[in-house]
Amino acid sequence: LDPPYNGGHWMPELVERAGGTDGLGRIGEDSSRVPWNTILDYDPEILILCPCGFDLNGTLEQMGLLTRYPEWERLTAVRTGRVFAVDANSYFARPGPRIVNGLELMASMIHPERFKWAGPADAVRVLGMDDLMHGASSIA
Repeated sequence: LDPPYNGGHWMPELVERAGGTDGLGRIGEDSSRVPWNTILDYDPEILILCPCGFDLNGTLEQMGLLTRYPEWERLTAVRTGRVFAVDANSYFARPGPRIVNGLELMASMIHPERFKWAGPADAVRVLGMDDLMHGASSIA
């Protein structure tokens, strides 16, 4: 999460298929660094923290890196409590049959009113305001 990267490879397409819009990623291209000001300007409504190769606990341990960025609390996703940490390693980091589960998980985060996650509880965590403002010190 430091430096921030956009979703690459199949991730932007998953976002689209789950009913979202990924304005920072490009389908089929490698993930690439995204300047923090670009993220602030884009002001995402939802943030899915999905660092390649990390399970949910590993993602949560990285959370404090984001809260140090200037104006983190200004992001719409942070202000509205729509920041999610996921088990990227199990659901998004490699192609294969589990990518379908990843699509279902993503759809439940983007459109919870239409899709319910029926998979394991340790696949995702909705980050509360305390988590979002204080990072790793409040996530244990």
